[in-house]
Order: sequence, then C-alpha cells, then structure tokens
Amino acid sequence: MKNRLLTSGIIALILIWVGTSRAQSLQSVLQSGTWVKIGITQAGVYRLDYATLTRANPAFASADPRRFRLYGNGGAPLPQPNAQPRPADLTENAVQVMGEA
Repeated sequence: MKNRLLTSGIIALILIWVGTSRAQSLQSVLQSGTWVKIGITQAGVYRLDYATLTRANPAFASADPRRFRLYGNGGAPLPQPNAQPRPADLTENAVQVMGEA
C-alpha cells in the first residue's frame, strides 16, 4: 500500500510538470494571421509570384507584401529520443520580396 501511494505521487508530479511545460509553448506563431501551407518536393529556392499566392488565397490580392513571413522547420522528421532538443514552434525563414511599394 505504501509503495502504491509513492508511485501515485510520482505520476501526479510528472503530469503537473508536463502540463506546465506545455502551457509555456501555447504562444504559437500560428495563432494569428492568414496562413497558407505550401508543400515542396525538393530542397532549393522557390519563387512564389502574385498569381500563385492569389490562387492559394484570394486575400493575398490586397495584402501588403512587406508583411509576408515564411515559417518552417526544414521538413525533417522529429528526433526519435524525446530528450533531444527541437524547436517549440515554427522558425521564421528568410524571404526576399521584390516589387514592393
């Protein structure tokens, strides 16, 4: 009985710790804005022109290109060991906007 209480106490501490850790990462970049998922098949540099963006979402027709952001984590699978560090959210990638006003 004493051993069972000790085990229950450890599980409760782990659940509280996991809950606290998860609450800290709730501030995702995905919380606001208009998002479009763009799949790619090969590594490299890609050009997204006005026509492509407006086909993906008509809201891009009136969007300010200086406010465009590109996010991603490289498309690699997550590491197998849980203790290995990994990004908590999407990472902002470099983008070059040409022809902005």
